[in-house]
Amino acid sequence: VLALKKGRSAQQQRFEYSFCFRQEVKPDELPRNRLDHLCRLDIRDPPQSPRRTGIICTIGPSCRSVEMLKQMITCGMNIARLNFSHGSHEYHGGTIKNVRQAVEQLGGSLQIGIALDTKGPEIRTGLLAGGATAEVELVKGKSITLTIDDKYKEASTAETLYLDYKNIVKVVKKGSRVYVDDGLISLAVNDVKDSTIECTIENGGMLGSRKGVNLPGTNVDLPAVSEKDIKDLKFGVEQGVDMIFASFIRDAEGVREMRKVLGEKGKNIKIIAKIENQQGMQNADEIVAEADGVMMLIAKCNRAGKPCVCATQMLESMTKKPRPTRAEASDVANAVLDGADCVMLSGETAKGDYPLDTLLENLFSRTAVSCSRYKTPFPIVAVCRHAEVCRQLNLCRSVEPVFYNKPRQNDYSADSDSRIQHGIEYGKEKGFINRGDFIVTVCGSTFGSGYTNTVRIVTAA
Repeated sequence: VLALKKGRSAQQQRFEYSFCFRQEVKPDELPRNRLDHLCRLDIRDPPQSPRRTGIICTIGPSCRSVEMLKQMITCGMNIARLNFSHGSHEYHGGTIKNVRQAVEQLGGSLQIGIALDTKGPEIRTGLLAGGATAEVELVKGKSITLTIDDKYKEASTAETLYLDYKNIVKVVKKGSRVYVDDGLISLAVNDVKDSTIECTIENGGMLGSRKGVNLPGTNVDLPAVSEKDIKDLKFGVEQGVDMIFASFIRDAEGVREMRKVLGEKGKNIKIIAKIENQQGMQNADEIVAEADGVMMLIAKCNRAGKPCVCATQMLESMTKKPRPTRAEASDVANAVLDGADCVMLSGETAKGDYPLDTLLENLFSRTAVSCSRYKTPFPIVAVCRHAEVCRQLNLCRSVEPVFYNKPRQNDYSADSDSRIQHGIEYGKEKGFINRGDFIVTVCGSTFGSGYTNTVRIVTAA
């Protein structure tokens, strides 16, 4: 009804929908504009239910036990991420087993997605001379030598730092920049020799072992899918993971190569492309078109109707502290307001001291994804017979995937009504559907995919 009122802009209608969904108010009491809406916000209001944005948690030593995983799932984790830059197949296989055991023990129709994050064709520093936990200080203004000599592979120092990209001496030149550890440390290239690069430290700091390296403005010739990635992807197919977070994707061809590795058995696994360098940014549109979703690039993903994940240092301070900074809380909130489908926690849960506190703060159901792309303020209940689809739908904003495993009825109409009622009962159980509410249903006229052609309005019984 509100949408049909004349004289209201689309933006104002969105505020009205959001406000009505959060609080039961009369139309005359609705906010007149965005400023009025913001002035009415009250921290004492109960949180909107259900939560519309998914939470992805990296599973590591701090939280891989079954009991801790059960608590994280109860507190809101939708997808468990496994970082294959670290750990063996045996270790990750044990984590996958623990996640599934935690879900089974919690029972119900709950489905938690499992994501394999590839190491990717990345460039990393070597191991420091003091070991994996050692750190050295790089002081601004001092000189440092980058080397590809293997004798420094496990003996790097503050003066000589090993890099695992052998062709770096061919692609960088005097005046280039080298960023280390997510850009926290910046080096300026002064001279390039056969196996070394002489640099000046522009921005220093403490540096640990095996940190990531970026070369802005430089086209690297690394393979789209490394030998390690191929082994990891095949392991993921065997383990039945639901999605791949593909690191350092530089173009659409990289996504296609990954699909080839997944093969026929892994054809339903979704690929979320991680754009992490300048080449990827230059080819962003073709990557968004080819991938099933993207990490970052919220606006482009929203326009294309693809899931978008916002990640990296979302609540970084909570690795060691029990409360986030104001800036971090604002960062997460704005990611949601900007249209992110999911937010991802990395070291905060994988190795942090407060993983639970951090959390507290084609068969892919094209219909649910199509509805999700409009970022509705209302929940979308997707009733699916395939558990894999339910787990993958955790990527999509506002979607509440519900697993339905009752026997299929011969009469399609009766079977459809049964599934719709199952979804309504789920909403009533979760508290966002009440008896007498009007529910918009979208379904097909026959069994199978590709037949979605019916929209109905039903009353919750």
